[in-house]
Amino acid sequence: MAAPDLVRDLARRLTPGLMADRARRYERRYRERMGVTAVAEAIAGDRRVSAGPFAGMQLRASLAEVDVASAKLVGSYEREIADIFSDAIAAGVPAFVDVGCADGYYAVGMAFASSATTTYAFDLAPSARRICRETAQANRVAERVRIGGRCDAAALRVLPLQGALVLLDIEGAEVDFLDGETADLLAHCQIVIEVHEDNLPGAGASLRKRFAATHLARAVTQAPRDPADYERLAGLSVEQARLALAEHRGPALHWLVLTPR
Repeated sequence: MAAPDLVRDLARRLTPGLMADRARRYERRYRERMGVTAVAEAIAGDRRVSAGPFAGMQLRASLAEVDVASAKLVGSYEREIADIFSDAIAAGVPAFVDVGCADGYYAVGMAFASSATTTYAFDLAPSARRICRETAQANRVAERVRIGGRCDAAALRVLPLQGALVLLDIEGAEVDFLDGETADLLAHCQIVIEVHEDNLPGAGASLRKRFAATHLARAVTQAPRDPADYERLAGLSVEQARLALAEHRGPALHWLVLTPR
């Protein structure tokens, strides 16, 4: 491993929160430079989500700090897995565990849309936890959104996991996180994993094998978006509408949905 890589690896291990915040600052600058934030602000209105499982939820005031804010506002964000959350809301799932909660779109959204659900949200970045907390307060569900930093087996052991829905989006650390003990703890949960094959080739196959005895697995890939499907984009140029719907995913990224047998 080259010296710069060694330094970055050491920093991630010794100061994970600082490194996570640094990554979020980089992403914010990228969105601003590409014009993504400006598009989100152009369609923001009252900052409420128009469609999808969390329709009516309000994003926090600073859209520059919200990941893919425009797609969340129009309700197109991660549309391919929206049915999982809609079904969980309809069923009144008692617990939702969000590992890598970022700005709290899912963490707050589940509590907002389902009064029966308590969310347990985790993120290494202090800035993400702050935004998640502010979003929960803005939507008046703070009492049902419990926010923490690092999530590991010890943190999971104290949660009401029976029948819970779990979302995992930790940028390529999913295989390491889902070790033997953690996998055992989640044996009776439905799990949605954002799989980052670009960062870790073979991650999807490894996770399928790890959960083969307890879960049925299906892979979900992103489909194209048509701006004409979203009335909120009507006043934008073709390029602005494209930016509004873009989720900036690599070609090797997909979701793995694990359902208990």
